[in-house]
Amino acid sequence: MPTISQIDDVYHLSADEQHIYGDPLGVPSCTNLQLRQVPVVELPVGVTEDRVAGTLDVETALVRGQQRFQPGLLASAHRGILYVDEVNLLDDHIVDILLDSAAMGVNTVEREGMSVIHPSRFSLVGTMNPEEGQLRPQLL
Repeated sequence: MPTISQIDDVYHLSADEQHIYGDPLGVPSCTNLQLRQVPVVELPVGVTEDRVAGTLDVETALVRGQQRFQPGLLASAHRGILYVDEVNLLDDHIVDILLDSAAMGVNTVEREGMSVIHPSRFSLVGTMNPEEGQLRPQLL
């Protein structure tokens, strides 16, 4: 896989994206870019919405009393590849989240009075067994 230039963060932000999303996401300004492998993230079949899109960090909320966003798999797959084995077995709601993020290029999460928008551009690669069910037309 090729390498990409990114700021060292969980969102795989490029330098240009850091200027747009850095402050709202709490990513510090950084002129030091690093070369990293293109991320390849596997999406499990039984995955939940919170794991895909992200959620409130419960530990930080309980221990410190602060709201903090815990990024999901869409943040990890930004500027990389999101691999789904048995894509035809995914829950319809999860497919909707994937399709919305892929079409918009961003992931919007609203949880417990918190709203977070982060970039989410990825290549979706999936496999399926046609004997186990049909593929949604939107994914074709």
